[in-house]
Amino acid sequence: MKRNIKSLLLSALLIFLVAILAVIIPFSIGEKMKYNNDKTIDTLVTETYSASEIQKMKSSIENNKLTYSQLRSDYNIQCLRKTYQGYYAAFLQDDGSHVFVFINKNKEPYKILVIDEIKNKSQYDFIEVGKTTKNEILNYDENTLFMPVSSVITTAHITKEGVLLVTYDNFDEVSGMILDDAVVKSITFYNNSDFPLKNSLIDSNVPYILEIDKK
Repeated sequence: MKRNIKSLLLSALLIFLVAILAVIIPFSIGEKMKYNNDKTIDTLVTETYSASEIQKMKSSIENNKLTYSQLRSDYNIQCLRKTYQGYYAAFLQDDGSHVFVFINKNKEPYKILVIDEIKNKSQYDFIEVGKTTKNEILNYDENTLFMPVSSVITTAHITKEGVLLVTYDNFDEVSGMILDDAVVKSITFYNNSDFPLKNSLIDSNVPYILEIDKK
């Protein structure tokens, strides 16, 4: 009788350990990210989402409330890209806009961009140092990215050919007054071929989009 009880206890313990290992092993190994960097978004993605659905996704990501597992569960990832920064998932909004959800190497969604069209570098040729204002550029490019630089206002703009970096001056040296709308101080352009840069500020804050998704 004692042997039977001991045998039952051992069997129960074995089943328990197997169940625990079934959970722990896949988690420790990590889920393999299956990506495709060769086919276009329009070829891979067949499902579209409404603006309200994308807004819900955006709010969750911006509030750090959406994990990669939840992203996979709530949305159908049909196009996953791999870059030197990690990954990004591409979705289609029902108005034709492309939605990019950027995922770091720890599999954490950290940024989302909804882009109707990625502009050519030449479409920013209107920007003039000392003349063009920050608000003029913000009104022109709704996907403007602000760089976390405390000493000077800096924005980044993703183009088909690369990334445009613009700095601003909000001080009028002539009058000595603070400007209501900062003016462009400098313009720097980085080609797609320059990435990854040896510039941690840009590499860490400007999400990289593959050229195949800029066409």
